[in-house]
Amino acid sequence: ELEAAMVEVRGMQKRTEWQAKLTTANAKLGSVLSLAAWQAAAADLTSTGESLQQSLAVLGSEPQLAADLDVFTKGCSKWSSAKAGLDKAAQALADGSVTACLREISGTLVPGGARAEFDELKLVAEKCRAAFEVLEQQLDVAAAKSQLGAARELANRMSLLPPTVARRIDNWQAGINNLERQA
Repeated sequence: ELEAAMVEVRGMQKRTEWQAKLTTANAKLGSVLSLAAWQAAAADLTSTGESLQQSLAVLGSEPQLAADLDVFTKGCSKWSSAKAGLDKAAQALADGSVTACLREISGTLVPGGARAEFDELKLVAEKCRAAFEVLEQQLDVAAAKSQLGAARELANRMSLLPPTVARRIDNWQAGINNLERQA
């Protein structure tokens, strides 16, 4: 009887330790309020989730703990998917497709905290599109350069954007400068 009771106590201790780790992980995940914060915490939170999953397997059949872990895992997945969506949209812009960038932004489910970062990238893309529209419709080189300059400035402030976005905008600016010199 004593040995069985000790086994049960150890099991309860392991369950309590597991719950404490999940509570800590949920607190860290709850403090993620932007994609920049997600990027900084992603490796640790992902690793913790994997560790909790392995520990849960050792604990045996624990439906409530499994459900609690599932909520945590879905929270991590939501942020990871949003980051992947932002990366894909930024890559589309870096590849020269403003339309694909805007399409990716509108098609990505974004956690509330990440909305600002998506809105900033959308503004960069819209300024690029406005530059091309004013150039095409009004042949206004100065206005096009101004729009691209504003897009470049915004892109510079976005720490999550790859440098290829700024380089693409620089290439577009160089092309407009060439047009201006040839005119």
